[in-house]
Amino acid sequence: MKKSILPILLLAAAGCSTTDELPSRPSPPPTPTPDAYADVKADASPRITGPGVDMHYNDGGVFIVENDDSSVEWHDLNTSVSFIYQPATRLLSINGKAIDLTEADTIKSTSTTLWVVFHPSEIIFVTDTQ
Repeated sequence: MKKSILPILLLAAAGCSTTDELPSRPSPPPTPTPDAYADVKADASPRITGPGVDMHYNDGGVFIVENDDSSVEWHDLNTSVSFIYQPATRLLSINGKAIDLTEADTIKSTSTTLWVVFHPSEIIFVTDTQ
């Protein structure tokens, strides 16, 4: 009887341990990172917004000068706020005060409009390119 129990125990043990793996679940699709500037890019109206400046060309009273050296000046005649940006030297000033820039990222560009974000101040500059 002892000889017949051993094969039965071996078969029972082999039946309990399996090497079959459960099918792996497919990974969920990656969640797209929300675009922090989606609302900014949806509006093509010329403007400068951020800490210390809020000028909208469409509001009227904003005078824009494009200089021969490619610098751009915006002056709000109602509030006396001024914005000057020199792309070649990456110099930005608001009301005559220089703003330290680490980057100027173009976040969108079309044939008629350019959207730029100045870092680290997060100043948004949207301008016509024509």
